[in-house]
Amino acid sequence: MAPKSSRQFSERDVQQFLELPSLIKIRERLPTFGFAHVVDERGFQERTEVYFRLVRPNKPCDVGMAHCDHWFHTQAGLAYEIGTTLKLWVSVSSEPGLNGLCFYPEANIEQLKLAFFEGQRAIATQEAILGEAVLPNLSCGDALLFRDDVIHAGALNIGTKTRCSIEVTFIPLVKC
Repeated sequence: MAPKSSRQFSERDVQQFLELPSLIKIRERLPTFGFAHVVDERGFQERTEVYFRLVRPNKPCDVGMAHCDHWFHTQAGLAYEIGTTLKLWVSVSSEPGLNGLCFYPEANIEQLKLAFFEGQRAIATQEAILGEAVLPNLSCGDALLFRDDVIHAGALNIGTKTRCSIEVTFIPLVKC
């Protein structure tokens, strides 16, 4: 998996993305949220963070472990309370039922968190505590909006084409 910094869109592309009619409607419905920003090594916010993911067919290395986005916020020292940020995941290229983003409604968040931070050696442990995955049947252009405490992962791509998605994180503008 390529690091997020190499998957970040340019400022010009981000502005075009944010001007899409569907994004404008979402922003109107979420007036107390703004967009997360790319932060440089000095801690300055550079620009709105919009990035893409590519998941090739039958490449387990292209998908990460099941997780909650809040864990990354905590690890980075961000002060968001759990459940207060939102992730927008947009399917650019997908094959419904064969790839996409899956969710684990039966998983125990605390047990999974321990396994997640143990890393790759914990994959077997993680699989035992996840429960059954739910893979929404999404087509190109469909989107999901979910909180940072939702357990999710990229599904292994069992299709024939590379899956592409775009992601953006909404952060609270006011303390929740």
